[in-house]
Amino acid sequence: MTSLPWCLNGFTVKLPELLSSVNMEEDALNKLQQKLLDILKFLQKNQAHFFLSAYDGDSKGADGAKGK
Repeated sequence: MTSLPWCLNGFTVKLPELLSSVNMEEDALNKLQQKLLDILKFLQKNQAHFFLSAYDGDSKGADGAKGK
């Protein structure tokens, strides 16, 4: 399996901390964690469709500003 795109790595690192502050029953929390894991696996499997493989610093963003 390939690694997650850089933009998801921070999310996966912070996820346990975020979920620990949620006031939910344990069963519901486990289901939520499983669904989030399923989403991350889907994004990882299909990352070529959702993420760029390389950054183009010369392109303009959605706001029209030029990249650095």
